[in-house]
Amino acid sequence: AERAGGAPSLRGAGGKSEGAGAGGARGGSGELLAVAVHLSARTSAALVQAVVDARMRKRQRGVYGPPLLGQRALVVIEDLSTPEPDAFGAQPPLELVRQLVERGGWHSPGGSSAGEFRKLADTNLVATMQPEAAGAARALPPRLRRHLLTLALEPASAASLARVYGSLVGHHVRDAPELRSIAPSLVRATVAVFHAARDSLLPTPSRPHYSFNARDVGAVALGLVSAPAAAVDGRRGFVRLWAHECARVFCDRLVSAEDERWFEGALQSAQREHLHLADAEVVASTRLLFGAFDFGLMPKARREVADDVGGGGGDHGGVGAPAAAEVGAPAAAHGDDGVPPDAGAGQDGGRRASTGAAAPAAVDVSGT
Repeated sequence: AERAGGAPSLRGAGGKSEGAGAGGARGGSGELLAVAVHLSARTSAALVQAVVDARMRKRQRGVYGPPLLGQRALVVIEDLSTPEPDAFGAQPPLELVRQLVERGGWHSPGGSSAGEFRKLADTNLVATMQPEAAGAARALPPRLRRHLLTLALEPASAASLARVYGSLVGHHVRDAPELRSIAPSLVRATVAVFHAARDSLLPTPSRPHYSFNARDVGAVALGLVSAPAAAVDGRRGFVRLWAHECARVFCDRLVSAEDERWFEGALQSAQREHLHLADAEVVASTRLLFGAFDFGLMPKARREVADDVGGGGGDHGGVGAPAAAEVGAPAAAHGDDGVPPDAGAGQDGGRRASTGAAAPAAVDVSGT
């Protein structure tokens, strides 16, 4: 809705969007002041008004606006459809937003000017929400909806996600033919895990954070490109890194053992379907640890932290528990049998000794 004659111009937009930040520009004339308002089921109308009014300054009697001359304010409301209805079926925060769009302002809540109508000049409004059929989203009141210009964004298809993030990961490993050949399959497997989690792990009142979107696929891809191709131990190491990143992005937010078992099954199913791995080659997400530790011995990059001292026991691709030597515990200088790592014979003993060499650097970092 727009008003002429110097009154504020307010525009509402429904539909999920991105790019409006919580911070505000504080420069001179013509810059934008962003005011972020995050709604939830318990948000009150008074809180919404207080957040917006706190960023405004009085210009003249009954007229408020951004603090700088020539500046415009953008009120960004997240999750517009989440406030719960009261006993009478109304949603007070949304009625307040409707008044802001419809009349260009609202009444002062208290103080010496209690009840005075405040116009908000040079202020625009944009709101985002999930589709009404998703999660806790509710239908907007018709009296508010009629003022809004709705922009609906279709979710990216599986093929689009695989093409976008497959290009990014493929470019990162372009100089490693062994890794480049499996990169597209890893991205497709990530998309499969994402779709399975989105469809099966639905948000509930006890776990409202079970909300998965395409950013999770990007987070896994970012983890894959955080490790230099030269630091990845071949195809097998790349699959292990991928399993670790999937567990970090998807499994770390799960709150029950049952959900974690479900994720483990989905991860192994994706490996069989998209990576064509045999049962003996499937990587489990448990007891995987990758990190970017800076001990001054090598460039800081994401690498696997694994305990080779115990002889590679375990059922997850020959890698046992995380090595204490890698994180600075002096006790890691000996294996489970009390034999120092450099006492081994042949090539394997030399590899163990070099792996344990990170311990002194870790001790130095901790100041001992």
